[in-house]
Amino acid sequence: MDYLNLIFGIGFILFGIYTLIMRKKSPEKFYKLEAMKKQFGEKKGDLIHLVSYAILPITLGIVFLFKELI
Repeated sequence: MDYLNLIFGIGFILFGIYTLIMRKKSPEKFYKLEAMKKQFGEKKGDLIHLVSYAILPITLGIVFLFKELI
C-alpha cells in the first residue's frame, strides 16, 4: 500500500470541500474568484473557479483513493 497516494487523495478532497464551504461563507476571501469574474464575466468566472478549485480537486482525490484501494 502506497500511503502517499492515500495522503494526496485525502488532501485533494479536503481542499475541494474547504473551497466549496468557503465560497459560500465568504467569497470575498478568494481574490482569484473575483479576478476570474472580472475577466470572464460573472457566471463563467464563477464556473471556472468552481471547476478548477473544487470539483477538479475532489475528483482527483477520489481517483487517487480508488487507485490506492483497488
